[in-house]
Order: sequence, then C-alpha cells, then structure tokens
Amino acid sequence: MKKPYMIAEMGVNFYDTAKALGISALDAAKMYIDKAAEAGVDCAKFQSYKASTIVSKNSPAYWDTTKEPTKTQYELFQKHDGFGEKEYKILCDYTHEKGMDFTSTPFDYASADYLYDMVDFYKISSNPENLSFIFPAQASLEECRYVLANYFLRNPLGIWAICDKQSEQMIGSIKFEKLDEIKREAELGYFLHKDFWGKGLMTEAVKEITFLAFQEFQLKQVRIITHVENVASQKVALHAGYSLKRQFKGSDRYLEEIVPKDARLL
Repeated sequence: MKKPYMIAEMGVNFYDTAKALGISALDAAKMYIDKAAEAGVDCAKFQSYKASTIVSKNSPAYWDTTKEPTKTQYELFQKHDGFGEKEYKILCDYTHEKGMDFTSTPFDYASADYLYDMVDFYKISSNPENLSFIFPAQASLEECRYVLANYFLRNPLGIWAICDKQSEQMIGSIKFEKLDEIKREAELGYFLHKDFWGKGLMTEAVKEITFLAFQEFQLKQVRIITHVENVASQKVALHAGYSLKRQFKGSDRYLEEIVPKDARLL
C-alpha cells in the first residue's frame, strides 16, 4: 500500500503569520503551501467563511482576553475572513503548481458554491445518487453538499481519500466511524463517485483498510452497516470478506461484520 494521504490543515492561521512577518496574507498562505510541499504533504486544506455567517455580532469571547484582547467572536473571525473566491482560486492554482491537491472547508453556502470548481470532493457530492445513503434526510442538494464536505473534511484524521490512478483526482473516501479505542472496534463508512461504480475499486479499498485495521491498528472488530436498499454496498462488504450478521429490529439497516480470525483471509 502507498504512503498515507497527508492533509496539511492550514485553516486561517496564515493571517497571524502575515501579521508577525509584515507580509500580505496571500504571501503567507503561499509560504504555508511551500512548506507543505517540501514536507511531502498531499493536500493543502484551508477554511472559507465570513464572520457574519457563522457567529452573532454579540457572541462573547471564549479565550483569555489578557492575551487576545478582542472582545467578541465576531470581531476575531473578521480578522481572518478577508479571502473570497479570487484569493482561494489563486491558492488553488498555486497548490496544484506545487503538485498537491487543494481543499477548503466551507462554513456557509456561498463559500461552498465558489469552491465547487476548485475541489474534487464537491463534484462527487453534487451527484444525488452519491448522496442517497449518506445524508438522506437533508432537504436539498446544496445542504447535502455542505454537510458532506464538513463531515469528511473538517476532521480528516482517520479518513482516506480514494484517487483515480490516471488523473490523481479524488473519486471517493473511506473512513473509520465510531472508533472505540478502548474496545478496539470501529464501523467502516465509504462512498465512491458514480462514474467509478462496478469496477471493484471500493472492494479493493475496503480490503486494504480492513487489513490495516487489524494488522496495524490492532482492532478486534470492524463493522459495516448498510441500508437494506443499498445492495451495491452490501456486495462490496461481502466481496471484501465480511459476512451478513443481522438486520436491526425495526430498522432498514443490515449489519455486516468481520473479526480477526476472518481478517487473516484478506
């Protein structure tokens, strides 16, 4: 298996660096990208928002104001929300020039919209067929796209990107859900761009991560829970060595499970 896919969480920290060094925020952000590229990182990740869309103007400070004198969250976030579509497009192009992927977590619909053409992830989540078993309760495609992006990208630890070998574009993701480090068990969640269904790619990814779960992370149990209607996901689990255990009483979901003895067969 290749090295892990590494994401450098840059957020909006470059604003503070720019202030400390007396340079522009854009130059500071590019400096972050340069350092990530030198370190062999695969993806540069930022955060996109406007203060007015994420906090109340009267929201109180939750930090030590003797060290950071700003009195409200709104005022603090305003210090870090100067970038918009133009600036992130510049950073996106610069990141690609450095041989890395670019992404940014949107905190509002406007940010999600202008990031759409910059981030492969959003193109995957814009297809309703990719969303039906992930966030079926969301009211609109826009909400689905926003929630999915935050669900997988805001806390990227323990999440793997699935990339097309030819284009090197992200086409899906696989992650540990409900990881219990005490009991050493986890649930596995995954999705794949519709254009790549039926090619055995997800089965291969599930096998790889399941092997890592037992051999590297020393888990004792890994589960996959699917909707009854999601036959494709059930086939992936079965082909990857999982076996159907049960259907939850009063639920539309099946439980497929694998234990260490079975894992040796992968």
